[in-house]
This record gives sequence, structure tokens and C-alpha cells, in this order.
Amino acid sequence: MIYLVFVFLTMFVFPLSAECPCKRAAQPVSPLFQDELQAGMHWIKKPGMTGDMLAGALKMNFPAYGIIAREENAWDKEKVWVITQEEDALLMGFVSQGRAVLGICYFPASDILYWAVQGQGAYVRRGKESAKRLFVAEASRLEMLKMLDSKESPAVKMFRLLEGSYNLYSSSQPEELKNFVVGEILLREAGGIVTDERGRPIEYHLRSSGIVVASSNPFLHQRFLKEKQP
Repeated sequence: MIYLVFVFLTMFVFPLSAECPCKRAAQPVSPLFQDELQAGMHWIKKPGMTGDMLAGALKMNFPAYGIIAREENAWDKEKVWVITQEEDALLMGFVSQGRAVLGICYFPASDILYWAVQGQGAYVRRGKESAKRLFVAEASRLEMLKMLDSKESPAVKMFRLLEGSYNLYSSSQPEELKNFVVGEILLREAGGIVTDERGRPIEYHLRSSGIVVASSNPFLHQRFLKEKQP
């Protein structure tokens, strides 16, 4: 009788109680915003994709999210897609609770894809090459400051900082903040910093325009803001 009880416990009870925790432990923890990232990278690379088409696809797949494309305003939503289009690039950013948390930029002519997710780094993939993680160039002295003063688009300005051509940009007048969403998260995840003129994080849902200070180096960023204070 004791032997039969032992066999029953061994075959049916112990395996179940031992197996369940192992299965739970083996399940990978899904990083934040992976559904949004995968959907964005899928749609943005579709041949002939435009900003309007991308906005329509996202609206179908994420009906609860706000979508800002062209003049549409949806900052009353907790989660918002921001779609902008340059002459040779398509950009999509994702804002959660007012903060930029995801950005994707695709250059279809050269098949170059940039992306970044909060807390997971910034990356670039050129054609069929493997993805490469991005890091900003370092500079530690204010004398090494290479100030960007350009009439190019906000996205291009952020790429100038990202690639190391310059290491600081400051708006001379208020700019439309939605155009900085993708560039901000890319630069921030590569080690840079983007704030307003007082050093505060940009909260996109609170205002539509403002002064932007962006740098590839947090040390230079703080020094620059300190020098600007009256």
C-alpha cells in the first residue's frame, strides 16, 4: 500500500509541483514596448509607405492610442504615436505619459534603419548588415564644444549630434516639440541628453512648442546650461 502511494506521488504530484515553477522561470520577461517596436519596424519598411499610410496602419492596430500626423492633435491620450516625414526619411515616435520612449527612423533609398527603446539602447541596421549599437562621441571640456547652428530639420540636427559631427544644439527660438520625439529617444539611448532650456525633461503632452537643448554629452550639457543662466 505504501509503495502504491509512493508511486502515485512520484508520477503525478511531485512532477507537477516541481514542473510549474520551472516553466514560469523559463518564460522570458518581455521588455517594455516590444509590441509597438515590432509593429513599427514592420510597417515603416513597407515599400512605398508614407506618413499618412503609416498613421492609418497604426490606427487600425492600436485603436486606443492617439496618433499625431500632420495637424492631428491627440495629446489627451496616455499613449501617442507621432509620425513625421522628411524628404528622404520616415520617422515614427512613441510617447507614453508625455515622455518619448520609442523612436524609429527609416531611410528607404539607402535601406538604413535606426531605432531606440527606452532602457534598451539605440541601434542602426544598414541593409542586410547586423544591427549595431550606437554610442555618442565623448567630450569632457567646454572648450571642446562644437555648437550646431543649422536650419536643418530637428531630426537631422539630432543625427548630427548622434554621429559626432557636433556635440550640442540649443534652439534660438521655440520649436515644434513633436518633431524631436524620434531624435530625442535615439540620442538619449545612445548616451546623450535632451532637455528644455532649464534642464528639465521634455514632456510632450504639456506644451506643443519650446526651447530644446540637446547634447551628446551630459557633462557639456550641464556646463552649457549653467553658463546660460543669468
